Amino acid sequence: MRSSIPGSGYKLSVEPQPLRRRRSLLGPRGLRRHGGAVVGAALLLLFALVAATGPWLMPQDPFAQEIPQRLRAPSRAHLLGTDHLGRDVLSRIIYGSRISLLIGLGAVFLGGVFGCTSGLLGGYLGGWTDRAVVPLVDVFLCFPTFLLALALIAILGSGLTNVVLAIALAIWPTVARVARGEAIRLRERDFVEAARACGADSLHIVRRHIFPNAQGPLLVILTMGVGTAILSEASLGFLGLGVQPPVPTWGRIIGDGVGYMRTAPWVITFGGMAIFLAILSLNLLSDGLRDLFDPTMEATG
Repeated sequence: MRSSIPGSGYKLSVEPQPLRRRRSLLGPRGLRRHGGAVVGAALLLLFALVAATGPWLMPQDPFAQEIPQRLRAPSRAHLLGTDHLGRDVLSRIIYGSRISLLIGLGAVFLGGVFGCTSGLLGGYLGGWTDRAVVPLVDVFLCFPTFLLALALIAILGSGLTNVVLAIALAIWPTVARVARGEAIRLRERDFVEAARACGADSLHIVRRHIFPNAQGPLLVILTMGVGTAILSEASLGFLGLGVQPPVPTWGRIIGDGVGYMRTAPWVITFGGMAIFLAILSLNLLSDGLRDLFDPTMEATG
């Protein structure tokens, strides 16, 4: 944004400050220093490809029940075995990846939009806006994410849409707290003061100067939020409070296999491995992003 100072011949240029070390992950040094993030991104991309191409990858119908084939061990016909109703475990895990990623991304998108907006505006504007945001965030943060999602599901009812809304409402206060802290840190910076001196309004400053420079920490917390959402959905599905049957989810697969841990341990094992790898990939990616955007960590070597 360029503007002139009244009564002088000078022009003042105010541009959003670039995020520090944005490109450090792209070169050979970045790949060496952030190998975990690369592994996490690769695993996450693999899950996304599996979810996107699920209908072509599933060897069996994930809903088809074949009672004579119940609790069959992994074989050439059923690579990951079958469950107590004769359903192919591999097909159900592939189908469940679509549900888990949909819920994780949907909940983080809704919670992120609301949390970023309320946190950035409250932190930058202060006054009554901040006084309205902070108590609401504190009330939500009094409850663990899963317990809050569980309580909201009890109020809203089960189902895909309600699960997304419940997890989004449980995630947004954490995002809002991080966004508010970044807004408070940035609102006194020179480029923000210069934008105010040029007559820019508050919404313009938040959109063009505060938000771009807060993207690093927000991206880290949102990435972690996807893992939290997936784990919350799996926990709700395990308890039978998430997406209702016959739709297979990772939590539902584990819940169905708990009663057969001795006779068919592959059901709960492979279902748990899917959740473990998904959470691991997101944690590795978020750790790499945290190091990438942390201004106190300088590249070495």
